[in-house]
Amino acid sequence: MIEHLFSSPLYTGKVKQHEENKSKLEPILYKDIGEAKDKNRHDEWWSCNSYQTFLWGNGQEELQEQMFEHVDNYMNELGYPKITYRISESWFNMYGPNQYQEQHFHLPALFSGLYVMRFDPEMHSKLVVYNNNPELAVIHDLLGLKPKLFSNAHPENEINLQEGNVYIFPASQRHAVPRQPAKLDKDNYRITFTFNVSV
Repeated sequence: MIEHLFSSPLYTGKVKQHEENKSKLEPILYKDIGEAKDKNRHDEWWSCNSYQTFLWGNGQEELQEQMFEHVDNYMNELGYPKITYRISESWFNMYGPNQYQEQHFHLPALFSGLYVMRFDPEMHSKLVVYNNNPELAVIHDLLGLKPKLFSNAHPENEINLQEGNVYIFPASQRHAVPRQPAKLDKDNYRITFTFNVSV
């Protein structure tokens, strides 16, 4: 019998109102970035190249409300006690040609999530998650061992994102968005709604 001592549980769920969300919010987001002088706008502590924006008063509140169903599902499946939590931050990330997000985590939040609003698997880069036990991955790499059912033996994994899905994982999980292709059409941004969950 194999039992996992530690894991990084990933939740995947479908957002029921996806088509409605996309038709309502995508034009506002494209207008927002179209009018912005700086297409690489984000908090100064990020060393990324991406466009971060907010739509308070234009649908962000409603979108945030839709995420609670998925956070509840995640916490219930993990066996959390009944606790009061909140979505402490939320924002939109837009990635155009050559844009990326460096490796990072979202502590001190409890969980992090992203709702994939616009994603083309043929054009956009996936989400990469990194092993929180990198020493174990290094040993396996040095020995040329690549076991299929032991994820901690690998330095990283890719999440095959699907438009309309929400993904939730522990806030301590390191992750990154690889550079988008240079030939990516500037009108075909990779768009996600990102949020943090705190007690």
